[in-house]
Amino acid sequence: CLTLFGYGMTTGGPAVIVWGWPLVGLMTLFVGLAMAEICSSYPTAGGLYFWAAKLAPSHPAAWAWFTGWFNFRHRIDPHTRTPTNAVWLAAAGAFLLGLPYLWNATAYAAVTSIAVIGLYTAYVLPTWLRLLRGRDFEPGPWHLGRWSRPVGIVAIAWTAFVSVLFMLPTTYPVTFETFNYTPVAVLAVIGFAGGWWLVSARFWFTGPRVQGTPEEIAAIERELAEIGGPAPR
Repeated sequence: CLTLFGYGMTTGGPAVIVWGWPLVGLMTLFVGLAMAEICSSYPTAGGLYFWAAKLAPSHPAAWAWFTGWFNFRHRIDPHTRTPTNAVWLAAAGAFLLGLPYLWNATAYAAVTSIAVIGLYTAYVLPTWLRLLRGRDFEPGPWHLGRWSRPVGIVAIAWTAFVSVLFMLPTTYPVTFETFNYTPVAVLAVIGFAGGWWLVSARFWFTGPRVQGTPEEIAAIERELAEIGGPAPR
């Protein structure tokens, strides 16, 4: 997080600010460029798990399911036409997860590490699938041309690097109080999502609903209007 000046100075010193953040900013730019190319080809809301489904060579619903769990997905409220529950849950979760910093900086570091790993993984899964498509990928109006593959490789490599980095202990010696519980939390999310998929979701989750034609959009609007009344103005 670019706002954690105090935490960066305490744990890494001036080198974190002088060298670390510009490097992180550059690598994040690579991730953003890779995502932008896919977004140009598939401009849609709920992009990450939709992109994963469209780009997957097989089992698109499974790729969409796990990408969505890393990024956090939810249903649209028929009354407000927004993911209201997801917004409130994310806000409450961010507040609760930030509380440990009041008494334990190590716990706060673990919380931010979990967030970084989850978001970055959701970001680069579509990029990974795009690279697997190779020449079968149909670029949109904005694309990287011959730089598409190198940028994608850098984005994936950077995500793998920071995922390992954020799982390492932040203090030494490692004790029960200073242990980084990020690997445990990440495995818990993967285990929960994977278990739910195997036991139940694979039988009913078919992936994102394609809303690509006027007829489909009109049908969805009629469905939402019957549930929650006319769209808010």
